[in-house]
Amino acid sequence: MSECLYQRDGFVFSVEQSGEKATVAWKGVCDDRSPSRFVSPLIEEWGEKLKECDVTVDLRQLEYMNSAMVMQLINLVKRLDQNGKTVTVLFLNVEWQRVHGTCMAAIARTLRNVRVEHQLLA
Repeated sequence: MSECLYQRDGFVFSVEQSGEKATVAWKGVCDDRSPSRFVSPLIEEWGEKLKECDVTVDLRQLEYMNSAMVMQLINLVKRLDQNGKTVTVLFLNVEWQRVHGTCMAAIARTLRNVRVEHQLLA
């Protein structure tokens, strides 16, 4: 299954699932001041749909996200962690994403199933 769930003003939230593996990808730019209006329902819906999957949250094609969107990322990762399956969060190894990745790695220490990686875009 592959589905583009949301696209708005240059931001794309997509989910691809194959068996017991899934990828949630954020791409483009998110500078909306209230992203929870559109992202929170997606987080809850796909957190439930992916409860039997190991999930990769891929942010490597995200060009920018503001601080309001960072909270949505944290909510997504926490929601997926509740499923008890492996959650891998991929950040691009560039300065602005390394900062967010370092913060996410600190948060991940309190979560049982989450690991954070910085990678080069393949």
